[in-house]
Amino acid sequence: MEIFQDHIDKFLGLAVSREYGFLKKSQWYSPEALVEIQNHKLSKLLRHAARNVPYYLEFSDQLQQVANSTHPLNCISNLPIITRDILRHQVNDFKAKNHKEKLRQRIKTGGTTGQPLELYIDDYLRILNRAVERRGDYEWTMVSPRSKIAIIWGQAPKRSYNLNGWMKRLKENVQGSIHRRWRFYISRITDEELAVQAMHIAALKPDILLGYASMLTRLAVYVIEHPEVKIKPRVVLSTAETLSTDRKDIMQQAFACRIANRYSMAEFGTVASECPAGCLHIHAERVIVEVVRNGKPVADGQEGEIVITDLDNYAYPLIRYATGDIGVISTERCNCGRDLPVLRSIDGRIVDYIASSSLAVPLLGNHLIRCFTKDDNIAKRIRQVQVEQRELDKLEVTIVCKDNCSLELDDEQKIKQYMIDEYFGSTCMQIMFHYADCVKTTAAGKTPFFINSISQS
Repeated sequence: MEIFQDHIDKFLGLAVSREYGFLKKSQWYSPEALVEIQNHKLSKLLRHAARNVPYYLEFSDQLQQVANSTHPLNCISNLPIITRDILRHQVNDFKAKNHKEKLRQRIKTGGTTGQPLELYIDDYLRILNRAVERRGDYEWTMVSPRSKIAIIWGQAPKRSYNLNGWMKRLKENVQGSIHRRWRFYISRITDEELAVQAMHIAALKPDILLGYASMLTRLAVYVIEHPEVKIKPRVVLSTAETLSTDRKDIMQQAFACRIANRYSMAEFGTVASECPAGCLHIHAERVIVEVVRNGKPVADGQEGEIVITDLDNYAYPLIRYATGDIGVISTERCNCGRDLPVLRSIDGRIVDYIASSSLAVPLLGNHLIRCFTKDDNIAKRIRQVQVEQRELDKLEVTIVCKDNCSLELDDEQKIKQYMIDEYFGSTCMQIMFHYADCVKTTAAGKTPFFINSISQS
């Protein structure tokens, strides 16, 4: 199978096998050797950006100073942070002047916020990202690179029914057969449409399920409620959303296989993957990951915003890009023996904090999910739940019940009391309950547990 995959790579004109060969060895390098790789690549990237990228001309002296230092990695925090707003308003200023247009690929991402963002990646990153996936998605999950993957995604793209639309669908089917990847869109579809999609996935008999945590959970709930639908992958890879313990347990019950986490985004590809021992390792040969607060690095083990530098995107360098995600880098060595850095947790996004006038410590909205699963009798009646904040000190809870009814007033009071006892104490937080047929989805088709509409207004 490995040999057959190599022939596919060569047929497509890709150097995936060579890059994967390096990653297969470098995952066992010492921390010092990995830092040496990062220092070398960072120094080279900074010199390139200082000379060739319009946005960085203003900071060229700073970039050159860090590049020329003995340990550039130790000095990277002296450089400015790039935000999504900067990127959105100065999209063309990050294009390298010495890079041919045909050698960069335009991508669009809406992200969790739903705000569109357009950027570019070096064409060679397609090769590097496939090599990273081959290590994280296949080797670390112990499945063949020729395994069939069902991608469980969110909002389906708009379809046109003219000749161009037909040709696009044909191209997708051909590419799916070559790469053995098939997409299924299950956001914003009816239960009847979900039943059809589930049957198609079952007929495919995928080895891997890859997708948004919320979409995988929706599929898992359907499989649990319809045991005649047999979807038995060897591994489930959750990506692009926070994988909570509750969602993971539902997937485990439905698919009876390993549920692995993966941290990825359109801007960088796969940033971190879960190893066989259960740790989320950063692909340090490809990216530098910092955790900062107020722009400055926090100590290992402390929570902060994840900031990423892509070490290989010469067409469109992103140096210290603020992702908006909240995470923690661990100092403990993984039992698997790899010395690649470990992301101990990814707890949500900066916009996921609850806005309160009286909370002493900031609280991530995702933590509230435990209040809906603490009582088994309440949890088994809930199909979906979503908490939204539109005003300071006020939360609106939307619940979709399995029996299309509503919870008893006593059950609502229990949930409120859990929130008060565990999180809000004597604060003046108001909690309102609503019932609906479905919860809100983002523009990308995700169904987040918590929505902070204050920060998005």
